[in-house]
Amino acid sequence: MTKLIIALDNLSIAEAKEKIAEIEQHHKDNMTNIIFKVNDLTALVWFEWLFSIFQNSKAFLMLDTKYHDIENTMKNYLKQLASSKIASKVAILTVHASVWKKALQELKNLKDKLALKDLKIFAITALTSLDDEDTIELYWKDAKETVLSLANIAYKWWVDGVVCSAQESQMIKQVFWQNFLTLTPWIRFENDEKWDQKRVATIEDAIQNGSDYIVMGRPILNSLDMIWTITKVLNIIHKYYELWAMK
Repeated sequence: MTKLIIALDNLSIAEAKEKIAEIEQHHKDNMTNIIFKVNDLTALVWFEWLFSIFQNSKAFLMLDTKYHDIENTMKNYLKQLASSKIASKVAILTVHASVWKKALQELKNLKDKLALKDLKIFAITALTSLDDEDTIELYWKDAKETVLSLANIAYKWWVDGVVCSAQESQMIKQVFWQNFLTLTPWIRFENDEKWDQKRVATIEDAIQNGSDYIVMGRPILNSLDMIWTITKVLNIIHKYYELWAMK
């Protein structure tokens, strides 16, 4: 079933604590379907702080590190994570697919050796802020071709899935296999602003296209009633999952 990831980017420690507590109070029975996302700066500096926030929580974390570095640097980070108190709470880690195959293989092998058996590594393809014009300038390919090319690297070297827009999720499932996971950011309600993003999608479109994880930040955190909005999102997910299960 598709899970909801709530982005906690750009919040203070106090704000994050408040929102997490409020969400857990009202959705304690749904916490296995909710993951909180923190960005790379928070993850690097605040492992101990993250543990103090989540040690009594049933929720898990996505460390949106977006790593794009040499193998040793990324391996050192993974070792630090494995030795930290927060390690058992981390469900997802992100790295750019364009670090290339050797780096992805090294991370996958190291993850298997460390006490991180439940950690999923997702390879980032083309950022959702890029459209065809941008990817042609950067990669000499349109967005779909770029995503497919980078996803192929991730698939060959056995990472768990890719970060892509919901527009490419169905393609990924068709070209590779259903268990190759897709994590799709910048999911919105129908009339929400796009801000600086170009390849966005609604919740319904993301689920229909096979997204295993959807990321939502501002549409939830900036809504007039955060708890009601989360309930609405989870109800949409459950509705589509039940329809899919009946097929």
